[in-house]
Order: sequence, then C-alpha cells, then structure tokens
Amino acid sequence: MALGPIVVRSTLPETRAQVWQMLTSDESRTNWWPETQIVAEMGGRIVESAKSKTVSEEGTDSNEILREGTVDVHVPEQTLGFRWKNLAADNDSNVVILLRPDDENMDHTVITVIESGFAGHPDAAELVETANNRWTGLLNTLEAVVTGEEITSEDSSAQETAEENDAEETTEEENLVQDSTVLEDTAAEDVVAESTGEEGTVAEGTVAENTGEEGTVAENAVAENATEDSS
Repeated sequence: MALGPIVVRSTLPETRAQVWQMLTSDESRTNWWPETQIVAEMGGRIVESAKSKTVSEEGTDSNEILREGTVDVHVPEQTLGFRWKNLAADNDSNVVILLRPDDENMDHTVITVIESGFAGHPDAAELVETANNRWTGLLNTLEAVVTGEEITSEDSSAQETAEENDAEETTEEENLVQDSTVLEDTAAEDVVAESTGEEGTVAEGTVAENTGEEGTVAENAVAENATEDSS
C-alpha cells in the first residue's frame, strides 16, 4: 500500500452551503462525526475523541483524545484544512477537506478528503490503512445521513475499528511507560540491595578481622605478662 497521501471522495445530494454546515456545525456534525469538536476559523482548535472504556471518578463515561490540532485553511463553503497530531502514534499529518459542485448536477456536492504526512513514520503503512478506513467510514456515514439511508454495520465497524486501534496504541504506550518505570525501580532496588549486601559483608569481614587481631594481641600480651610475673 502507498504511504499517502490518502484521498477519499463522495458525492452528496446537497449544496455546498448545506454540506459546509454539516461539517462545521457541532449539532449537525454529531450525526456523522461524533466526539469531534471543530472551531471553524483560522487558528481554531480541532479535537477528535473516542469514548473511553473506563469510567471517571464521578461515575460518568470519559472521552479519550485521539487527535488534536489547529485549523490552518478556512475558505467558507469551499475548503477546511488543519494540521493535527495522532497522539497514540505520535505522528503529525495534514488534512484538507474540499467541497465543489458536482459536474453533472450543480446542486450536488463532491466532498474530497486528503490526508498526508505518513511517509516518515515507522508504522506508516498501518497509519495509512487506518486513516483510509476511518475517512471512508465517515463519508459513507455522512452520505447515509444526508440521503436518509440506514447506516450499514460495515461502515460503523470500520470507523469503530479505527478508533479502537488508536485507543489500543495509546494504552500500549502507557503500559510500556509503566513497565519501563517498574523495571527501572526494580533494577535500582537490586543495585541498592547488592550494594548494601556487599557493604555488610565487607563490614562484617573487617570487624571479624579486627576482632581476631585484637584477640591475638591481647592473648600475646597476657602470655608475656604471665612469663614476666613468674620470673
């Protein structure tokens, strides 16, 4: 598989103004791209999250941030671009979402998503596949929402799988950090224990030697004194 950029495209039976609304409005976007926040302006923040499998201390579901970035291209009803970081993979990529009228029907809109920036990552092929599946699933869901069709389980599964992969990568990184910390702590304790043991052994040996030497000296002194007294 090529290392990007990935290009995913769909034609929607809506005008550009309507599709732009569905992309930039929080209320409209929740129908096809939930758990995502976009401040549609230059320098605005974009955050994509996923529902965490853990529950917060307050007893409510918590969201885990998967990607976050900043809007750097903003042309109303035409182009939305942003640079964001995949937190799990520690990879930055550029996304451009283009809207243009369909050549055959000017009341319809062609939406194209282009994402690039994978080539230098060691897991580039996996990142490209995950991103391609995610965007394909999202645009298929958007099309189903627009046309009133039922969202297929295949599209939903593709998107959920991509989110789960991201979440698993984050968990694996956290586990690696924890394992590394435990190993470092254990190694440090072993070194201290070995050092303490060696110091204790040396100290005991020194005490024993000193005691032995003192005992020998004392015995010799007693013997000499006894000889002198008898003389």
